[in-house]
Amino acid sequence: MRRAGPYKEDSRGRVWVLGKGMALGTRQSRPAESYQWLKAPFRRFSDEFIITVYPEENGVVWFGSASELIRYDSNCEMNYAVDYPALVRRVVVREDSMILGGAGRRGQPSAPTMAYVHNNIAFAYSASAYEDASRLQFQTWLEGFDEHWSNWNDNTEKEYTNLPHGDYQFRVRAKNIYEHVSQEAVYSFSILPPWYRTWFAYGGYAVIFGLLVFAVDRVQRRRLIKKERERAEFREAKLRAEAENERRKNVELLSEIGKEITASLDIDTIFYRLYEHVNQLADASIFGVGIYHPEKEQIEYRLAIEKGKRYAPYTRDTRDKNQFPVWCIENRQPVFMNDVTKEHSRYINEFKSANVEGMVLEDGTLPEESFSLIYLPLISQDKVLGVITIQSFQKNAYTDFHLNLLQNLAAYTAIALDNAAAYRQVDASVQQLNATLENLKATQQQLVTQQKLASLGQLTAGIAHEIKNPLNFVNNFAVLSVDLMKELSETLAQQKDKLGEEVVAEIEDLLATLEQNAEKINHHGKRADGIVKSMMQHARGSSGQREMVEINRLLDDAVNLVYHGMRANDASFNVTIEKEYDETIGKLNVVPQDLSRVFLNIINNACYAAHQKKLTRRDGFDPMLSVLSKNLSDKIEIRIRDNGNGIPADVREKIFTPFFTTKPTGQGTGLGLSISYDIVVQEHKGGIKVETEEGKFTEFVVRLPGGA
Repeated sequence: MRRAGPYKEDSRGRVWVLGKGMALGTRQSRPAESYQWLKAPFRRFSDEFIITVYPEENGVVWFGSASELIRYDSNCEMNYAVDYPALVRRVVVREDSMILGGAGRRGQPSAPTMAYVHNNIAFAYSASAYEDASRLQFQTWLEGFDEHWSNWNDNTEKEYTNLPHGDYQFRVRAKNIYEHVSQEAVYSFSILPPWYRTWFAYGGYAVIFGLLVFAVDRVQRRRLIKKERERAEFREAKLRAEAENERRKNVELLSEIGKEITASLDIDTIFYRLYEHVNQLADASIFGVGIYHPEKEQIEYRLAIEKGKRYAPYTRDTRDKNQFPVWCIENRQPVFMNDVTKEHSRYINEFKSANVEGMVLEDGTLPEESFSLIYLPLISQDKVLGVITIQSFQKNAYTDFHLNLLQNLAAYTAIALDNAAAYRQVDASVQQLNATLENLKATQQQLVTQQKLASLGQLTAGIAHEIKNPLNFVNNFAVLSVDLMKELSETLAQQKDKLGEEVVAEIEDLLATLEQNAEKINHHGKRADGIVKSMMQHARGSSGQREMVEINRLLDDAVNLVYHGMRANDASFNVTIEKEYDETIGKLNVVPQDLSRVFLNIINNACYAAHQKKLTRRDGFDPMLSVLSKNLSDKIEIRIRDNGNGIPADVREKIFTPFFTTKPTGQGTGLGLSISYDIVVQEHKGGIKVETEEGKFTEFVVRLPGGA
């Protein structure tokens, strides 16, 4: 026999488990190499620690522990699941009264009934299992008190104390050493309720309660009658005080509302505040305030609201007398009705609904018909200013209280409207005075500016004139000097034989130098003369007369003039011109000579910039000039664009400065754009700006007022 750890296998292939909890395993074919374990025969000595096992061939097996030698005959088969009963042996109440006693009972002929004082019960029980009876385990369950079976334990008694009244069943069952559970033993009994919870007691309670209720009712009736009399007197006094307080509160509330309404000078604010307060004090499902214009024979409803939604603005013709507001204004009396269909004849002949009159709310829905309404005239200083109305979709919605309330609010509203009208008149006068003052200031500033410009122009013209006279002498004498040098050279050639070659060569060299100097003086004198002429032109200002001129034609003439002029001076000059004129511009009132000068300056600069870029590039660059005019409704816009090298960022702010130029020395005076700026901004009240990107384009934008 082989041994591996706590297991031993005998010659029959059985496996014995050693130690505590002896078990025998027999090999099964399914599943493969599994075992079926047998433990029941060995439970009798499960407390012994088996050290060794010795099986004999005849089926007898010997087990050895530290203190015993045990013989087991496997040939003897035994039924370990034999049923056996559990027994209730004794029932004792109140620790001294036994109602069941003896060796035990399996049945019970009838369930005993016990008084409530016997609600302490102890049970003793056992089972008819005799093999190692000391190791029996029990479970108990008192139905009606316990929720479930108790845990297994070796107790043979169970006691319950202070059981409530009711029906009970005591159940007990046992488990022997082979883990086989016995048949249950059942003991039924009942506990009566205490005397104070019996039907007789409840009946007595009811009788006593009825007598108490009757007595309390009689006493309470007398108290209630007395208290009701006191309360009636108190309520009457309280109502009188509340009425007085309510009257005083209404007066105070109306006073506060009046202050809030009259505090505003804006008509729409007055009407909205009035609507908010009226809607809190009365049913104002429909609310409206109209301004009376007697000169137009109209009532203008500045605010009309139905269920929080405004009516579309509308007016009423006061020549139509068949209208409640017209009757109210003409008679200066309120219109007060709680059923329009029955009472309208007191004011008008024929009642027209709002739908018939074609009225509509701002969201497009049609208005509903009102049944109760109040109209009140707004009168201030014996003058009717308008009308106010509140209306309800319910009949009998208004009382004299609401009429008086609305009359007070109408009085405050009339005062507020009168104040607003006076304020509007004063405000209009103030605005007119302010406008006049601003015009005077502008005129004064313009006169000062013109005076300064005139003074500056006169000064500039005087200086230029004084410079021009000596400059003319310089230019003239420079030309004369050149001519004299030529004559002297001819005379020297005739005297060449007399003076000698060296002397003649030296004199000719000096004459050539003098001639060059004279030519330089003449060249720069002409340049200075051009600057002086531009200064005199700049100082001359805009003295021309305004005329109605077609701007597109003036612009097109300037384009053609510049193009052909530059072609005449430089045969290599060429530029592609794109024109886009807005024909809706028409004629403008301008000074044509001055405005033409602006266009000529800008277009000349654009053509020059595009041509210079072509001269510096050898990649087939195509110069382009774009001229566009556009009608912007209140102004016109002229855009002149070239694809030249653009204007560097560091000089863009200086291009409208007098005498500043980006052209090479001798090719520009720096006054063209300065003069153009004055003509557009100062003379024609327009604007001029430049948009450019270095290396790509330059675009001048000129804007002139539509009525320039």
